[in-house]
This record gives sequence, structure tokens and C-alpha cells, in this order.
Amino acid sequence: MKTIGIKVVKKDGIDISKQLEILKENGFIETNENVSYIFSFGGDGTILRAKNYSLKHMVPIVAINFGKIGYMADIESKDIKKVIDSIKNNEYKLSKRYLLECNIDDKIIYALNDIVFKNEYIEEIKLYDNNNLITSYRADGLIISTPTGSTAYALSAGGSIIHPELRLLNIVAIASQYLSNRSLILKDTILKVVSDSNIYVDGLKIGNKKNVSLKLSDKYVEILETNDMNYYNVLKNKLEWR
Repeated sequence: MKTIGIKVVKKDGIDISKQLEILKENGFIETNENVSYIFSFGGDGTILRAKNYSLKHMVPIVAINFGKIGYMADIESKDIKKVIDSIKNNEYKLSKRYLLECNIDDKIIYALNDIVFKNEYIEEIKLYDNNNLITSYRADGLIISTPTGSTAYALSAGGSIIHPELRLLNIVAIASQYLSNRSLILKDTILKVVSDSNIYVDGLKIGNKKNVSLKLSDKYVEILETNDMNYYNVLKNKLEWR
């Protein structure tokens, strides 16, 4: 039997022994070298951790849902054999998800979902497109998300849903004092944020910096999907659309 190298990332506190046994029986072997797929067991939060391994090995993520909602992790654990067969028969598609890129203290950091500027109090946040001021916000914070992240924090804050394979920037203020501060969807450009906020990258606090430039990266991760998977059906199921 041909073996396939995989890296496994899992949500804390879940038992995936059954799934790992099925993978092993079908020739999928955990390894740190010659990795062909990253298997993520959990929810969308687990995929945010898996993205670093995907970038390192330049291979797709197979997202098995053990979470509550899971817009990216849409393959249920009971369907793992179906996914295995799809991989073996090369009958799948890859959804390309572009990352946000920002430079913090000369360190390039990548986000799959969003970069959030936020403090525990209302503050002024200025947003620039290159050197052109777009607007100033007085708000609890500001979310800049990828299309993939449009169904995460940005959606909860009132942002739009954007198809995840587009190259767009999604800007959403958090509890703005000004009702005129609607969410913005911008073309691929270089943004600059000026604030005294704490900075969170995919939910992880990374520090504080007055001026931060960010843009859509040329780097991306790929999410493996079975051929019968449809993004609009995912939205219907997760959001209970009619």
C-alpha cells in the first residue's frame, strides 16, 4: 500500500483515535517530513493553527469538523472515509485562501481570518489607503479581514459575507460611535492603521504599535474540498438560510 505523509493538528480535549486508526489503515502516516496534507481536527480555530504548517510544507489542509459551526471545517468526522477515497482517487478540489500580511517590528505576520485593532475603551483609529485618509473611527476597535474571515469576527460585528476565494479587503468597525461608519469592501491595496490599539492576529494578541501597514499577501493556504461541496450550501446549513 502506498503511504501518504500527513501532519495532524487537533483541538484540545477531543478524541480522534478512531479517525487516526482509519487514516493509518488507509496508508496515511503521521510524519514531520514529506508531508502531503495537513489534517485539522476541530473547528475553524484549529484551522488557524494549521495554516502555519500548511505554509511551512506548502500543502493543503483537510479540515475535519469537531467544532460547533465550522465555515471552513465543513467535512464531518463521520465522512472521513469519503475524504480518504477522494484523496486516493484524486477526486477533490482546492479552495485557495489568500492571507493578510502585516509587518510588526520587522517581522512579517500572516493572518488567515483577520487582524484586529482593539482596546478596552473607545478610541480614535485612522485608516489610510496608501497615504490617503479613508476615515477616522471612534470605536471599540477595527477589524480588517480576508474574505475567509468575513464569516468570523467581522460577521458578528455587522460585516458582509464575501466569497472566500476573492482578493478583497473587508473593513468593519466594532461598535462605532458614528452610525455613518458602515463596513467597507476594498480592492487589493496597502492599508495603514494609526492607533494606540492592541493588535490581534487571528485572535492572538501580538502587541501594540502606532502605525501598522498591511495588505493581502501573495501567500495563501488551500482548503481541500470534496467535489460535491458547495460554498452556498455551507452558508445555508450554518446560517439556517431557507
